Amino acid sequence: MSTTIPHSPEAELAIIGSIYNDCGEADILHNIQSSGLRLDHFFEQRNKNLYTYAVDQAKEGGNIDMIQLMTYANSHPDKYGDASHISHLYSSAQPFVTLQSSIKILKDLHTRRQLYAHAQKTMSAASNLNLSLEETVTAQQAIIEAIQEDTAPVAEGVTLKIAMADLQQSWSEGVGTDGVRGVSLGLHKVDMEIGRAMPGDLVVFGGKPSTGKSVSLIQMAQAALSGGKRVLVFSLEMEAPQVGARMLSCASSVDYGSILRGIGITGACKQKMKRSALGFDSGSIKIYDKGDQTMDYIESISRIENDREKVDLIIVDYWQIIESRDHKEEIRRLEYTSRRLKQLAKITKAVVGTGSQLNEQDQPYGSKAILKDGNILLRIIASEETSGYVVEKSRNSARGQFIPCRLNGQYQRFE
Repeated sequence: MSTTIPHSPEAELAIIGSIYNDCGEADILHNIQSSGLRLDHFFEQRNKNLYTYAVDQAKEGGNIDMIQLMTYANSHPDKYGDASHISHLYSSAQPFVTLQSSIKILKDLHTRRQLYAHAQKTMSAASNLNLSLEETVTAQQAIIEAIQEDTAPVAEGVTLKIAMADLQQSWSEGVGTDGVRGVSLGLHKVDMEIGRAMPGDLVVFGGKPSTGKSVSLIQMAQAALSGGKRVLVFSLEMEAPQVGARMLSCASSVDYGSILRGIGITGACKQKMKRSALGFDSGSIKIYDKGDQTMDYIESISRIENDREKVDLIIVDYWQIIESRDHKEEIRRLEYTSRRLKQLAKITKAVVGTGSQLNEQDQPYGSKAILKDGNILLRIIASEETSGYVVEKSRNSARGQFIPCRLNGQYQRFE
């Protein structure tokens, strides 16, 4: 009985095709390499050759594109594939964020091929009576241990000495332009009461509809930018221009409605907006406004951006509407999303901030998972009698502490 060696032509085509088509991502090859994909993860020799050629071209600063490849491959069909194979690359290309499954498939199938080869060697060795049983078993154990080592997680434990050295190094990292470490929660009086958020923290602003959750998150992002931090914003409800208008209004004290509609803006307002926008032009903030964002999408983008340049704050507005293809039941989806947001903060060593819709009992709508996973929980109170933040959870403040402030809708900020 013949056995098919485990491999996936489709996954290999997707990865090679994405490299040569570029999919609008100039550093997609770098991102693929950073994911841990190696040459030996490919099965077909022509795809190995195509991958090697792309890597060599990148090292030499040469172009990697489909037209250049077609020209070169025509004279080397045995090495790089015929015209049909090259054309399939074009239709198989994907952006890096959707390429994760193909990369995982190639890694998994590579391990299966190792196991397949190991099984063949085991049968051959077991049939060779000239080898002692002890030698045979020892040799097979060495092979399986090598396979396990190849598939083991890269991260390793550290000694206490190394941990303390990392701690000392962290004292000088994450310091803003004001000389204070950590990410501001958006309002000076809040920072003074409970301290700033530290790398790896999950910060949650909870409130009933229209009480200022998004305003709190945007204000936090604006404060981070002012402190010289790098920020990513994942907006699941607002379009990027609305996010930008809110942030500019918060920073410049120019009416939000005027900025959004482009009317009634005086010369003085333009000057204030111009001064406030200086920090926004440096690439320190990126806004992603797809409506159907998943945790895989958010995490992939965050990792890519964090690899390019350290990210200090990731805003997700808001956690209860993040999609999940694998968790259709609402409570499971919310528990999964909450846990992944906490993991995202830990993986990137950034602060993750999100909003949470509260019900009439002041509990998170749908699931209380975020109460367990969040490091800092601030509940927004907005009534005719009083308004401000109630500290529901914080390492530096007693639960239930009230910090008075009011929502200024005109300038999209709490004061």
